[in-house]
Amino acid sequence: MKGKTSLYGDLGVQPTASQEEIRAAYRKRAKISHPDAGGSSEAFRKLSRARKVLSDPAARAHYDETGEETEPAIDQTDTHALGLIGQMMDGALGGNEDPVAARLIDLMITKLEQDQNSVRQRIAVAQRALNRAKRMERRFKKKSPGDNRMQALLDATARNFKARLDKDQMNLKVAARAIEILKDHTYDPELVVPQQLLGGIFTTTTFS
Repeated sequence: MKGKTSLYGDLGVQPTASQEEIRAAYRKRAKISHPDAGGSSEAFRKLSRARKVLSDPAARAHYDETGEETEPAIDQTDTHALGLIGQMMDGALGGNEDPVAARLIDLMITKLEQDQNSVRQRIAVAQRALNRAKRMERRFKKKSPGDNRMQALLDATARNFKARLDKDQMNLKVAARAIEILKDHTYDPELVVPQQLLGGIFTTTTFS
């Protein structure tokens, strides 16, 4: 379907492309399509539009599902980052340990960094799955006439991994912003106590 894949075609990537691949493709093509580099305004406009839509998880998901291009939502990174910090604050205030006596900001940053490592591992798994799916494309053959259900199942599975990948890449972005916000603040604990006694303040994972 031409309309379904036109944005991916404008960037020269597959529909299963990761955010890193989309950014790399945009940078490569922008060097030759920009009017200052001898390209045309229309070509650069199409390239920029493709990058804008496909770099936004919600807009990309809508495009993949319907073929319709929608305006990406306003960047809500700060809102999500503050919400993430709020979840941690809620856990700290409602937990068994007394957060008033903790080096709270240091503990929050440590927790976020730990969760980032977990998310990076999930991203690696999803990226590996997508790479395998690309290698498996068109390897399922239908013996009799009719739809190739195995290929369709592979495509659907690849889309699921791509959705997980996009979600976790956004999670990393939000966590990084939350860490920036935390590092821009200080917290004076009521009483400094040994760090190991406060390890149970944040007992749940930040991302799921």
